[in-house]
Amino acid sequence: MVRTKISIAGRLNKHTHIQGFTLFELMVVISILAVVLTVFVPIFRSSRPFSDSQSGISELVNLIQDLKKRAVQDQADLTLHIDTGRNYLWVEDSIMDEEMRKKAKEEGVTLRQDFNISGVEFKESGQEDPDDQAILFSKQGYSDFALIHLTDDETDLTIRIEPFLYHVEVVQGHEPFEECI
Repeated sequence: MVRTKISIAGRLNKHTHIQGFTLFELMVVISILAVVLTVFVPIFRSSRPFSDSQSGISELVNLIQDLKKRAVQDQADLTLHIDTGRNYLWVEDSIMDEEMRKKAKEEGVTLRQDFNISGVEFKESGQEDPDDQAILFSKQGYSDFALIHLTDDETDLTIRIEPFLYHVEVVQGHEPFEECI
């Protein structure tokens, strides 16, 4: 009786110290990752950083970030006006004439009723009317250093706009300006 040796998978040759993955295994893993990323990346991009109860805050944060980006792209100074008494916002740019500015103010938006803007704070408080605040977004890439204080029935929030940063930070509670510096 002749005995035949059956080779063990992976030991078809005499070299026993070969380690690593085969090209086929790597291609299978990369293909699986590509499929998973294709499915989940659009879902994560469309998700909001805030819950539905705070979607108005999310929209305000997105507007501020968009104004920072648009000022540089369009090479125009943009100003976000905030009427804290009416929870009303409108945007002006540096090339608008008086009639266009009046129209921009009329076509502004009222924020959702689930939160109120309780105030806007600047590093240097040179604003004349406390109800009508203006935040400048420069075409050179900077903005005013400002804090927008928001309140609703449950919580206080502060939106921190820093001069040279693109991202806007939302902080829990009413953050005074002295704590930002």
